[in-house]
Amino acid sequence: EYINSFPVISHDSKKIAFLSKRRDTNNDGVIDSLDNDGIYVFDIKKKKEYYVHSDEYYNKYINFTFDDKYIVFLSTSHNKTKRKHKEYFEYKGVYMKKLFSKKCIEIVSPKFYGSHMPNVSPVSYEVVYTSFRKGTLRGLYLAYLDRIPSKEEIKQFIINNL
Repeated sequence: EYINSFPVISHDSKKIAFLSKRRDTNNDGVIDSLDNDGIYVFDIKKKKEYYVHSDEYYNKYINFTFDDKYIVFLSTSHNKTKRKHKEYFEYKGVYMKKLFSKKCIEIVSPKFYGSHMPNVSPVSYEVVYTSFRKGTLRGLYLAYLDRIPSKEEIKQFIINNL
């Protein structure tokens, strides 16, 4: 009935997060691979599905945090300069959302760089991802999900990336 993809199981094996195409988001008259995915979570014990994040924008690469309280994903969901149905080509940010909450936290801004393939640490609130940066190809980066880096950490990042 739906086009589901990219399932991931929570660390406690109680939930499955996945992408699902359920609407004709590009208004071409069919629901197919050209439409955007919403993010859903299925509770295995309760046998109940929950709608977690809108298919209004491009979403991909879902991860659970190590404690299964949040999902982390790639999205164009907060781009202010959205072009109609061009989400695939827009810069994407990394976002975190507490399960069953409406609040979405921007971890890595999509404003200037194209983030890709976030992967959450199995033991801490950290995410690694690839991203283009000025004067580079696609590099590897780490972001904290629960705090802002210290002044010294930022200084070292700048020194290491000049």
